[in-house]
Amino acid sequence: MKYTAVKYKTPLVVAATAVVIAACALLWYALPQNTQIYAPFEVRGTIGSPTVGRGITATVTEVQIAPRLGAQRTGGPIAAAGMWVVVTTGLDAGASADLARAELLVGPNTYAYTERLIAGPAFLQPGITQRRAWAFDVAPDVLDAAQSVALRIWVGDARLDSRLVIEVPLDNEAVHRGDSIDVPPLVAVAG
Repeated sequence: MKYTAVKYKTPLVVAATAVVIAACALLWYALPQNTQIYAPFEVRGTIGSPTVGRGITATVTEVQIAPRLGAQRTGGPIAAAGMWVVVTTGLDAGASADLARAELLVGPNTYAYTERLIAGPAFLQPGITQRRAWAFDVAPDVLDAAQSVALRIWVGDARLDSRLVIEVPLDNEAVHRGDSIDVPPLVAVAG
């Protein structure tokens, strides 16, 4: 057997390689980010109406805004670095027990709830409705510029799962402003 060498034209190979690399680079930059691939599915709702997602149902019933939290349950008043925004919600678990998490969107900012209150974790169990208050310390200038806030609630990891987004217009009749907020205690009622 006799082998014959195939001769390649070097400029043609270099040009083809450059085209393939450029196409791969364009494809790489067009791929979605992990935050887009593993993002939660938002379920939108409004204050006063139940918002239902997989694993959780939430109803925002009241929002209070004040510079300090009352002394009723905390052993003394707690001043905010900005303004306290306390969102009272009714929560129901889905088919299994899970830990609920929440954050507040005000303008371009996202706020985590304070753990300074002795309310315990939001551990939800099927068949038990939990009424709880989430307290957020919000920058006053951001709050003054906002026309609404949105409470985001989810259970578990929230990636590839539903996340409730409950819109609260600040001119709603269930939004109250004052000098101090007495945070309601956690209440669990068998449904």
